[in-house]
Amino acid sequence: MAAVLASFALNSNDDPLSALIAPPPNESQNDRLVRLRLEAEAKRVSDTIDEQIRTEREHMRKLKTTEVKLLLLGQSSSGKSTLQKQVSPI
Repeated sequence: MAAVLASFALNSNDDPLSALIAPPPNESQNDRLVRLRLEAEAKRVSDTIDEQIRTEREHMRKLKTTEVKLLLLGQSSSGKSTLQKQVSPI
């Protein structure tokens, strides 16, 4: 089984992804330019989305590092709720 997988991996002609992204054999110069322009636009959009995801992850990481959980213990009417209300806006 491993030999079959190894031979498949070594032969790039059998790679289905290569067949899908290869340009058509009878592509004209005009068609090629249009295809390259569309690919460049798709790459730009993909890079923009990747950057947004990276920014959101960074933002979430910062939020997680600044979040502090505090357990307030004490007798009734010792000011736990008052302290919680004063600290919450911070």
